[in-house]
Amino acid sequence: MTTISENALFGMGNPLLDISAVVDKDFLDKYGLKPNDQILAEDKHKAMFDEIAKKSKVEYHAGGSTQNSVKIAQVCLFFGPFPFLCLCVSVCVCVCEFQWHNIPYVVHYF
Repeated sequence: MTTISENALFGMGNPLLDISAVVDKDFLDKYGLKPNDQILAEDKHKAMFDEIAKKSKVEYHAGGSTQNSVKIAQVCLFFGPFPFLCLCVSVCVCVCEFQWHNIPYVVHYF
């Protein structure tokens, strides 16, 4: 039977998907947003996602506390005295009305 190394970190959690785009003031005003802010989307923001994907170059950034913690641990432990394995598993179960939720995203680790 294979054993797990003592030098291993396994993180499991819920992922987040940040959406980043450059938009004009009219777009912000239309949805009641402020520049350089972050929000949790509400029902009034549903139309915003399709509109922003059509008008702007959109960047998607995967994250969440578990993923971010494992990434930081990986960087810190990389410079340690012994080999260390870091692995993060994020599972997203999405039941939503937005058409873009089926687009696959790839997150690269270093």
